[in-house]
This record gives sequence, C-alpha cells and structure tokens, in this order.
Amino acid sequence: MNIKKISEQLEESLTLKTIAQAYSEISSSRLGNIRGDMENNIIFAKEIGDVSFLVKTEAIKRGLTLPLKKVGVIHVCITSNNRFYGNLERPLVRYFAESTQKIALASPKIPQIRIVIGKTGATYLSSIKYSLPFKSLIFGKDFPNPNEFQSLYGEVKDYQTALVYHSRFKTVITQIPVVSDISQSIILPDKNQDPLRFIFEPEIEEILKFFEGQIQQILLDQTFLESELSRTASRLTSMDTAQSNADDVVKLQKKALSSARRSEDNNKLLEIIGATSLKRRIKYG
Repeated sequence: MNIKKISEQLEESLTLKTIAQAYSEISSSRLGNIRGDMENNIIFAKEIGDVSFLVKTEAIKRGLTLPLKKVGVIHVCITSNNRFYGNLERPLVRYFAESTQKIALASPKIPQIRIVIGKTGATYLSSIKYSLPFKSLIFGKDFPNPNEFQSLYGEVKDYQTALVYHSRFKTVITQIPVVSDISQSIILPDKNQDPLRFIFEPEIEEILKFFEGQIQQILLDQTFLESELSRTASRLTSMDTAQSNADDVVKLQKKALSSARRSEDNNKLLEIIGATSLKRRIKYG
C-alpha cells in the first residue's frame, strides 16, 4: 500500500477518533444533566406526596374514595427509535415479552393492554414472533414532548394497574431491565411534619383526584428519565470503546506509514546507488 493511501486512511481514523471523543464528552455532560433532572423530579414528587398524604388522610376520615378505575393491566415498554442501543434494548424487550406472557397465562380473565414505545421494540417483538397483541407507539424523538406524554398518560391513567418496563441505570457500564408499577403512589409522607388542619377548596374529592394524577404522571416521567439515563450511559460506553479502538487503529496506521516511508527511502537510495554504479561503468568502460 502506498504512502498516499495510508495517509488518507490515517486521516480518516483521526477524524473518527475526534468524533467519538466529542460524542463521549457530550454523553458525559448529558449524563450529569439527566441525573440532575431525576433528583429534581424526586424532590418535587416528595413535596407532592406530602400534600397528597394529608388530603388522603382527610378523605379517609370522611369515608370518601376515588372513582373506581378500569379492571385490567396496562403494560408499557419504553424503547427507542434508534437501533444504536441494541445491546441495551434487546434484554429489555425479551423481559417485557416473557413477563407479559406469564401474566397473560396466570390471569387469563383479566384484560391486558400492551403498548410498545419506539421502533426498536416493535421490530424486535416481530422478529421473535411475539404472539400477544400490542399497540406500537412512536414518538418524534426518544423522549416524548409534552403533548406526546399527555396522550400516553391519557391511555394509562384509567387502569387499576399500570406497569412500565424500562431500562435502569446501575453503573455506567451496567443497565438492567426493570418494571415499575406507577398505578400506586409509593411516595412516603414526611412523618416529622407537625399535624396541620386545612380548609379544602375545591371539594376534597377533586383535590384527591388531582394529586393522585400528579403523582402518577411524575412516576411515569421518572421511567422515561431512567430510560434516557440508561441510553446515555450506553452511548458513553460505546463512544469510549470506539475511541479506544480508533487509538489502536491509528497506532497501526502510523506504524504502517513509517514502514512505507522507510521502504520508499530505501528504494530511492538503491536507485541512486544503482545510477552511480552505472555511470562509473560507462565512464571506465
């Protein structure tokens, strides 16, 4: 291979390394931002949960209950539109498929609704010949905009049980598939608060319904944040690996370039020696 060709390949490898490094830095920064959003979400949920607990306690004293929800289970699987996350989402979709099939067999008389978000989830379920019916829902981006989120929540909120299957960040290199039950508030009240008396306006039933909905939306939003955190960590790991691989390739190409240049220099030297020898033979006959 000539020097020009090796130089071109080396330049391409250096460019790819720079791109991988840039994406790695972006992913690292985004990882911190998402973690911050999740922490803020948890703080807000805790504040809402404290107020909701006071409302619920008063409702119980008055013998009030929320309107009954639809009997059934709604399953939501969060995947992306990008096949880049295959190693992350294949285990998640398998987990969704196995879990929903077991639940369907165990409770055949209970209505089951299944929603799969993202292109990769629907594609993979089709490839493994998943036999249960499901609705494929594709957002414009992996993270829903406010209108898309509210549309999804509108489908989820009326069911007694809402299960969301998503990836969870464990470490930067380890993501695990989990299921979160967002149909029940798991936000514990602050027991250190002093007991307070309230005048409820509007009616307490409306307030209770509002807070139950707010908490469920926060829990649903948290599953999307966890999914995005896992995808970002997966992207960061992939970019770090790509950068390392690029380093290895660059080293080999630099070595090949150095070898090619030495070979070219040797050939030029041999040509000079050969030409000098020929001149001498011609001169001295």
